[in-house]
Amino acid sequence: MPLKAATLDLPILPMAAQTLSAPDVVMRTRPAEVHDRLDSASLGRLARGEGAVIWHRGYVDAAVLAPAARAAFEAAGAPRPAGNQPASYGATMAEALWGGADGRDRYLAAAFRETRVLRDRVFAPYLSPLDRVRLELDELWPGGAAVARMDGRPMSAGTVRHYVAGDRMNPHVDGNSGEVLAELCRECRIAVNIYLDVPPPGAGGELELWNLALTPEEANSPPRPGYRLPDELLGDADVVIRPAAGDLVMFDTSRIHAVRAVREGTRTTASCFVGVRGPREPLTLFS
Repeated sequence: MPLKAATLDLPILPMAAQTLSAPDVVMRTRPAEVHDRLDSASLGRLARGEGAVIWHRGYVDAAVLAPAARAAFEAAGAPRPAGNQPASYGATMAEALWGGADGRDRYLAAAFRETRVLRDRVFAPYLSPLDRVRLELDELWPGGAAVARMDGRPMSAGTVRHYVAGDRMNPHVDGNSGEVLAELCRECRIAVNIYLDVPPPGAGGELELWNLALTPEEANSPPRPGYRLPDELLGDADVVIRPAAGDLVMFDTSRIHAVRAVREGTRTTASCFVGVRGPREPLTLFS
């Protein structure tokens, strides 16, 4: 059931008074409504676009999983991207979407290989938190849930992201342009983040959510450099989530969201997306 912000120590910040100088860029969406458990009711409200945000505290034992997540980067030597973006390990589908047939084949080969690295070498002997989410979604959703497939082969269903001091994620949405995403996310696209370690209190890394979405015209345009949306169009975030290690957070990716800069310590998440195609069709997990 929805909880008041005070119960979760979750500040609901009022929107700053603003005049949108470019109303073709952003539009109002349903106010965020925070639920404290992943269950069939909260999942249904989230998948139907009813404004639900799921914040399930203590979803995994982060004391066990955080060292495993750090080991993934030591083993893989994940390169650090430019522009203060987090490093990641796990295949992501950008190459499949824009790299032609060769790109699709490279992505699918990497997805198969890296899924097993995460499951068998990083999180073993414990259940991967990404596998746990998939199993629970399969039990909770009327149509079940499964890893998405492309060309008859399993897609990647998880990425580990590692932020260090200076890393952030600018305000953005994750759109559904292109044939593959349009089919996987026919009704909506849900972000799944499981927090394996977090910065100390007051050191950044919070998740920001706005009661705003991009207009269809803006959403169908090429992404802005660095995901950057003009600050004057957004104002202060409507919801700021300060997760603890072990927490699960899920939200609709059409809602504008960001990660505040990490000032000290590290922030490690296991993440994936969930595509919703209809109440009786399987949810599909991918990254």
